[in-house]
Amino acid sequence: MARWSTGLYEAVINGQVTHWGNTWLARHVGNAVLKEDSRGTRLAKGAQAHDRRIDLAVAAVVARARACELGAVPVPMIYLLWMSRRCHN
Repeated sequence: MARWSTGLYEAVINGQVTHWGNTWLARHVGNAVLKEDSRGTRLAKGAQAHDRRIDLAVAAVVARARACELGAVPVPMIYLLWMSRRCHN
């Protein structure tokens, strides 16, 4: 998961992903933070978000990773959201 999270993070920073306006995805991504530990950088719930969901953010990470591994979708064509304020923390 750490490798996949890093891949999505880098794609966001490089402007290779866009958002189609899904409010649930935006909410779940907003609840997620990047956590770095001995396993690498990965998505986690923020300290104040223990009762909030991040399922769709995790699904976005997995979906991008699978699409890239299978070569089904070029990275710039994937439509995802990552809130820039979360990426720069």
